[in-house]
Amino acid sequence: MQSSRLLDLQNHLSEKWKVRLDNLT
Repeated sequence: MQSSRLLDLQNHLSEKWKVRLDNLT
Protein backbone atom coordinates (compact mmCIF):
# COMPACT_ATOMS: atom_id res chain seq x y z
CA MET A 1 0.00 0.00 0.00
CA GLN A 2 2.68 2.48 0.99
CA SER A 3 4.82 1.74 -2.04
CA SER A 4 1.83 2.28 -4.31
CA ARG A 5 1.25 5.61 -2.62
CA LEU A 6 4.88 6.55 -3.15
CA LEU A 7 4.64 5.60 -6.80
CA ASP A 8 1.55 7.75 -7.13
CA LEU A 9 3.40 10.69 -5.64
CA GLN A 10 6.29 10.12 -8.01
CA ASN A 11 3.98 10.10 -11.00
CA HIS A 12 2.32 13.26 -9.80
CA LEU A 13 5.66 15.03 -9.41
CA SER A 14 7.00 13.88 -12.76
CA GLU A 15 3.83 15.09 -14.48
CA LYS A 16 4.14 18.42 -12.71
CA TRP A 17 7.71 18.78 -13.91
CA LYS A 18 6.76 17.72 -17.41
CA VAL A 19 4.16 20.44 -17.59
CA ARG A 20 6.60 22.97 -16.16
CA LEU A 21 9.26 22.07 -18.71
CA ASP A 22 6.72 22.25 -21.51
CA ASN A 23 5.74 25.71 -20.36
CA LEU A 24 9.35 26.87 -20.32
CA THR A 25 10.07 25.94 -23.91
